[in-house]
Amino acid sequence: MTRHTSFRLAALVALTATAALLGTEGIRADGNEGQVISASVDFASDQITIVGRHLPRRPSVKLGGADLGDPISASATEIVASLANVAGIENQPGDYLLSICGTHRRPHRDTAAEATSSGRGDDDDDCEKRGHRSCDTTFIVSIGAAGKEGPPGPKGDKGDKGDVGPQGLPGPQGIPGPQGIPGPQGATGPQGPSGVLTILAGKSCPSGSFVTGFDGAGGILCSGSTPACPGATFGYGITSINVAALFNWPGGSNTFGPPSCSVTVAAPSGVISALSGDSWTVTSKTGFAACSITPLMPSCNSVLSVASILANGRPYCSNAATTIFDSPSTAGATITCN
Repeated sequence: MTRHTSFRLAALVALTATAALLGTEGIRADGNEGQVISASVDFASDQITIVGRHLPRRPSVKLGGADLGDPISASATEIVASLANVAGIENQPGDYLLSICGTHRRPHRDTAAEATSSGRGDDDDDCEKRGHRSCDTTFIVSIGAAGKEGPPGPKGDKGDKGDVGPQGLPGPQGIPGPQGIPGPQGATGPQGPSGVLTILAGKSCPSGSFVTGFDGAGGILCSGSTPACPGATFGYGITSINVAALFNWPGGSNTFGPPSCSVTVAAPSGVISALSGDSWTVTSKTGFAACSITPLMPSCNSVLSVASILANGRPYCSNAATTIFDSPSTAGATITCN
C-alpha cells in the first residue's frame, strides 16, 4: 500500500478512536452484547486494532462501508484487520463508521430449546446455529487531526490520605539576624600586672646598638648592627572573594619597597566570619631591623554584617553571605619598618 511520506515518518501513528458508539446495542456492557472499547490505526503496518468485550465469532469488519476482508486475528477481546482495502484513507481525514458483523457468543432465545432437544455439542457450527449473526457492534473512528479538547469531566471523589513522605533535605542556612542589644556593663575587674613599659623603664641598649626584640622575661634584645634602610611605612589592602557561596579573605602575600629595603607580608585567608584563623604576618624583611603591623578595621558589606578585629589582629565580619544583596568586604593593615 502506498503511504504519504509524512505518515511513513511517524512510525506508529496510533490515532485512538473517538469514544462515540452508534446506537445502544453496541455499547451495553450487560449480558454478552459486543462492545468496542477502543480502536487504533497504525499506517506503518496498514492495520487497525480493535479492543473490546464479547466481540463476535467469525467477525467481518467494515470501515466507512468498505469491507476490510478476513481479519488477521480475532478473539473475544481483540480483532486485528488489514487496511489494504481502504488505501489512502489517511489522506481523507474524518469520522468513519466501524462495524463488526458476526455471531454473538450467547444462545439465541428461539433456538436454545431446539439445541437442547437435539443433543448436539458446543462446537462452532452448533454455536452459530444457536447464536444470532448481526452487525450491531459499531464504533466511530476519527482519522486526521485531533478535535477540540472536550469539557472537563466532573470532579472525582476525594482519595485516601497518602503515606507520609520521606524527610526532605536540609534547607540553606538562613541570613544571620540583627545584632542584639548590648548587655549591661560588667563589674570592674582587679588591677592587672605592670605593663611592658613599666618593666622596660630604665633599660636601654649599649651605644652603637639598637633594640631588636624582647626575651621571655620581658627584657630587651639588642643588635650591634645599624639598620641599612631608613624607616618606612606601607599600606596593604585586600578584598574578599566568593568561595563556595561564602566570602573569604584571599590570603597570599605582597612585598613592599625596593629589593634592598623590602618587607614581605602575608594576608589573612578563609571565611570572613570565622572566629579563628591566620592574620597579617611579616614573613621576611631586608634592610630593616624590625617591622610591625597595625590591623585596620574592616569594611563589611554583607547585609547586617558587624565589623571587628580579633585578638590576633585578624579582620572579622559577622556575615559572609554572598546573596544579591551582599557585596565583597575589604580589610587592610599598616606596616611600619625601622
